[in-house]
Amino acid sequence: MASAPDAMKGAFQTVRHMLGGLGDDRLIKFEAGTEVVPGVKSVAAYGHTPGHTLFMVESKGEKFAYLADITNVPQLFARHPDWAEQFDMDAEAARLTHRKVFDPIDSATVNLKYLMAPSYEDDANHRHEKTGP
Repeated sequence: MASAPDAMKGAFQTVRHMLGGLGDDRLIKFEAGTEVVPGVKSVAAYGHTPGHTLFMVESKGEKFAYLADITNVPQLFARHPDWAEQFDMDAEAARLTHRKVFDPIDSATVNLKYLMAPSYEDDANHRHEKTGP
């Protein structure tokens, strides 16, 4: 906790309060890049927060990506992956994550869901219309 930025200590304390009492039999720890259960793969997406993780789900030929809060405005950041925002704890890592995540995901074949922008999947096909640097 000592190395956490002062502005984030409250959030980290809340997580510890919510999850701290769960034993190893109820809380499954995993490394990014592993399949956490059959068909669900964790993907490192560091930058917004340390340890930020996305999940890719594949079943019966269909794909779903839960991108959590990789950004608060995916309509902008998918088109401009080199942008960062004030809420990114590591702006350069966030930029790398945006490029790594947004470029290879073909929204025509992968259903997308965001925590911060639940209606973005309706606009997902526009992400390939990137403009500017």
